[in-house]
Amino acid sequence: MPKGKWYCSGCNLARPKKSSKKSNANKEKEPPKDTKETTEKASKKSESTPTSKSKNSEKKKKEEKKKEPEPVGNVDLAPCGSILEEMQKHEDAWPFLTPVNTKQFPTYRKVIKKPMDMATMKSKLETGQYKSREDFANDARLIFDNCETFNEDESPVGQAGHSMRAFFETRWSELCST
Repeated sequence: MPKGKWYCSGCNLARPKKSSKKSNANKEKEPPKDTKETTEKASKKSESTPTSKSKNSEKKKKEEKKKEPEPVGNVDLAPCGSILEEMQKHEDAWPFLTPVNTKQFPTYRKVIKKPMDMATMKSKLETGQYKSREDFANDARLIFDNCETFNEDESPVGQAGHSMRAFFETRWSELCST
């Protein structure tokens, strides 16, 4: 954590302004300001310049999306989120957490026509792009199929792929059979 006073960039609009020096006792007695008022004041200030208004409104929308709980539109997909979290925490998940770096592996896109990774799966799950459990499972299996296609079985990534496939299939059958 940084030393001294600091404010989250998202909370920067609600940051109290420096005023005359008050004692700590006076500060403690002051009731907390209503965040709605602070937000309204900040939005009025941002309306003065069109560029800051658009930037601030985009920033607020992104923050609101982060604060909102994940949509549970389809309860059928509940095991998918659990399995994905477990997979991401698995010790062999490291090669599959994010998309393959095509600058590091320039031939990857020539060999793998439909790349997939756990971050993409998480995004698809959160945005409701999976219509069924099987769509989710197909993407998970695609990760491991791509791994087998691109990596040798004895390589560290190849071994991680085999381990993760076994883990996924076990957990998938346990969670989805109920």
